[in-house]
Amino acid sequence: MILDASDHPNMKAARDASLVRLVAYAGKIGAARLVIEQDDSTIKADRRLLFDEVQKAGLSDTVRYDHLRAHEECLLAIPDALAWCWAKRGRWRAAVQRTVVESYRL
Repeated sequence: MILDASDHPNMKAARDASLVRLVAYAGKIGAARLVIEQDDSTIKADRRLLFDEVQKAGLSDTVRYDHLRAHEECLLAIPDALAWCWAKRGRWRAAVQRTVVESYRL
């Protein structure tokens, strides 16, 4: 899934919109865990928002979320690579198009 939050006025608004959509998507696909790359400058706000959204979605018994650094979870490199290719457009986007099941403009 690709979340395009480029229309938001700042990085915080874009990140918040992305996290809200991510929680909704986790509920839709029955995910048990969300792993988010840790950014020390946003972790408190992220946790507050994630807690609220998980509660609102009624997922508090089924979905957990963790903030980890890239070296703690090597799979975090995959969404970074996909996002980079998607943002580059053209042949880069075409190269990853088959792996993108859904995309949303936030």
